[in-house]
Amino acid sequence: MSITPDDSDECSLSRHIVIALAKGAAEQPRRRGSDVDFSPKHTTPGGRWFTLLGYSLSLSLQSNTDWASSILRMRVPSLPGRLFHRCNARRVVAAASSASYHPAGVSIDVYGVLLHLAQPVEEVYASAAERHGVRGLIRDGVKARWRAEFAAPRPAGTLRYEGDAREFWRRMVAASTTSSSESLFTELFDHYAKPEAWAVAPNAPACLRRLRAADMKLCVTSNFDTRLRRLLHDLELASLFDAIIVSAEVGAEKPSPKIFDAASAALGVPPRSMLHVGDDPDADVAGALAAGYGAAWLFGKRSTDGLTSFEELVRRLGV
Repeated sequence: MSITPDDSDECSLSRHIVIALAKGAAEQPRRRGSDVDFSPKHTTPGGRWFTLLGYSLSLSLQSNTDWASSILRMRVPSLPGRLFHRCNARRVVAAASSASYHPAGVSIDVYGVLLHLAQPVEEVYASAAERHGVRGLIRDGVKARWRAEFAAPRPAGTLRYEGDAREFWRRMVAASTTSSSESLFTELFDHYAKPEAWAVAPNAPACLRRLRAADMKLCVTSNFDTRLRRLLHDLELASLFDAIIVSAEVGAEKPSPKIFDAASAALGVPPRSMLHVGDDPDADVAGALAAGYGAAWLFGKRSTDGLTSFEELVRRLGV
């Protein structure tokens, strides 16, 4: 459904909702760049109201019409406040509407959207560790330690992926397997550079070709190390994109506007004419919208409206 500036009940209510959200967002504390902390200890009374309203929407409007679903897909409580300084209320709603938005450029996330692991990380790590003499590992324990290390705070101004991220992945392997074996690390590091470690999303290549045939420019925008280009080439995916934007090459990671700016510049498409598709409400959706993208859609298991396949993505783009 398209949001139009008429006096229909749906449009009137949608305007009131977005104006209310904008009011709450404007009261959020401002931080450098687009880094806004929405945790309770940093949230003003108005900000707490803003968050409450966002979650109230998710509870009370889930079964309503497409325009409500579009708002929910934006995961409003995570949106940086400065978004509302760059977009008016009508554009915020329309930009999130899969039925009314026709981008000139489409940016695709890699992990969780285009690619998935061929095997669970805990299976691969534990099996490799056993081959290198590590005994007694429990798969769930490997998985928990992997997640904890991945989420561990980093010093300000540093990136998770620098170059091929060898040192980062060495820490990940050691923490997950409780082993500092260099041969174990090398086996796992080399494994994830190979195409057989990954599974391409079903029908993604055919759907991407349809988007290109419809004159949409395509790029990858990914928080990844510098091995990504070779990996996409080996998976026969690189040629489907007009540009490949890798955080380790740009020197910025989502949700930084810098990486989204690099994507739109590489395609020669204004940010307002870009769509970004990703699986993280904060890094992908909030980040792209804060960078001025016309739309950002949540894909996969966390999607609130069933955008879980490339076939559905193509359908919503009218191709």
